[in-house]
Amino acid sequence: MGNLARPKPAITSWKIFASRDFNHDGKLTWEEWNVPGANRSKAAFDAADLNKDGSLSLDEAKAYARKSGLFQKEFREADTNHDGYVTLEEAKAYYASKEGPPR
Repeated sequence: MGNLARPKPAITSWKIFASRDFNHDGKLTWEEWNVPGANRSKAAFDAADLNKDGSLSLDEAKAYARKSGLFQKEFREADTNHDGYVTLEEAKAYYASKEGPPR
């Protein structure tokens, strides 16, 4: 199995966006953004919602990820052996510790 290299925010944000867009409408609501266990900030959601329509588009999510360095912290935490890569096992353990088992 391959390893994940340090993520590019636009690519990673798209994957996370798609996994959170439960109704597949191309937008994230606050409920889709703040999944159980994520403990996301409503203030961060509101800041990312640039057009203030109450939901995040993919472009808004990518802009927020770039601006905040959102996935760099998570990558460092998931990379438990600090080799610059995240294995599938490290990724599963990281997400299970943050959000519970996959749905």
